[in-house]
Amino acid sequence: MPMPMEYRQASLDFERFLLDARDVAGLQTTNQAYTMVQAVLQTFRRRLDIEDAILFADILPPVIRAIFVAEWDLEEPRLPFSGRIAMTREVQALRPDHNISGQRHCRRRWRLASQHRRGETRPGARPAAGGRSGFLARLTRGMMNSYVALLYSIVLGPGRRVVMADLKKMAEGLGYQAPRTLVATGNLVFQTGQTSTRDLEMPLEKAFAETFGRHVDILVRSGADWQTLAAANPFHEEGEADATQVHVRVMREPLTEAALEGLRRYCTAGERLAIVDGDLWVHFPGKASESKLLGAMTTKRLGIGTFRNWNTVKGLCEMLRS
Repeated sequence: MPMPMEYRQASLDFERFLLDARDVAGLQTTNQAYTMVQAVLQTFRRRLDIEDAILFADILPPVIRAIFVAEWDLEEPRLPFSGRIAMTREVQALRPDHNISGQRHCRRRWRLASQHRRGETRPGARPAAGGRSGFLARLTRGMMNSYVALLYSIVLGPGRRVVMADLKKMAEGLGYQAPRTLVATGNLVFQTGQTSTRDLEMPLEKAFAETFGRHVDILVRSGADWQTLAAANPFHEEGEADATQVHVRVMREPLTEAALEGLRRYCTAGERLAIVDGDLWVHFPGKASESKLLGAMTTKRLGIGTFRNWNTVKGLCEMLRS
C-alpha cells in the first residue's frame, strides 16, 4: 500500500499550520504558537467523551492528531465547557512562563480566531500563502458548542407569526449546525464554533430583520450557561408545583439589586422577586397575565430581556442534553 499523501507532507503541513496559528493569534514566534495549540487541544479534549475525542482526532492532520492524543489520561474527569475567560486561563496554565502571556492578548486571540473561522479579514493581516488559511478551519470544524437563542417576540404583525421552520432555515443560512426549536415561541438551540454570545446575537438579529422584515431583540446563552441558569432557580419548589407561576427574565445586561426597588410596589398579589447572576426570577402566586407586576417589567425600565417560564427553561435544558 502506498504511503498516504497526508503522511508524506505532514511536516510541511504542520509548519504551515503553525504559521497560520501564529498570525491569527497575533503571536511572535511559532514556539509560542505550538504551546498555544497544545494547550487549546488539551483544554478542548478534557471536555469530550472518549468517543467524540476519537472522532475529532480522526479529522486532524497527522502531527496535530499526535499532539491532541499525547499524554492523554483516559481516567481524567470530563469537564464542562465554561466561559472564555476561565478556559483561556486553563490554556495559559500549561506553561505559565511561556504561554501567551496577558489576558488582553488572550482576548485578542479568541476574537481573531473567531473572525478567522467566519472568514473575516482584519486590517494589516498578511495574505495567506500556500493555502494556509484552511488549516485552522480544519482544526476548529469539530469544535462545536451548543447555544440557546431567545427571541423577544415572534409576532410579525396582525395575524402574522414566525414559522419555526423558517427560523431554523435562517439559522442554517448563518452556518449554524443542528438548529432546532422548542414549541412555537421563539426558542432556538443550535451548534457552532466557540465564540462570544454577543458575536452571535448581532448576526441573528440582522438575519432575522432581513428574513422576516422587522427587528426583534435576540438573546443568546451558551448551553453551559443555560444549564447554570436553570440550576440557580430560587423558586424551584414553586416551579415544580406549577411551572406557569415561575418565570425568568433573561437579560442582555445584568440587573443589580437596585432594579428591584422600583418593582416591589407592583407586587400587590404576593409576587416574589430575585436576581440571580443578573437575571430576574419571579414567582407569581396567581396568573402571571393578571399581575400588575408583569406590565411594569418593561424594556424601558429594565433593559433588553425576555421572559421564559420554568417549563421552557427545563425543556431547553433537555434539548441541550439530547
